[in-house]
Amino acid sequence: MPINYTSIFGKLRVTNRDRHRVLGHDIPRPRLTGAGAAFLLLYLGLPVLVLGNVLDLLVQWLFGWCVGVWCVLAS
Repeated sequence: MPINYTSIFGKLRVTNRDRHRVLGHDIPRPRLTGAGAAFLLLYLGLPVLVLGNVLDLLVQWLFGWCVGVWCVLAS
């Protein structure tokens, strides 16, 4: 069955995102799992938090301005 593209954006997405059968097994549609969410938090969120805290620490050390989370909690 040929895919009917209605627009240029139609080429970028699959029209049938329901279950597929592969060798007799039902394959569910793609979804974000708990392991995937943990992977995103670990490899994207953690470096951003560490980098932000290091930058806050450097600003405090170089200029004396307290801009980190620890300054808000301390006062």
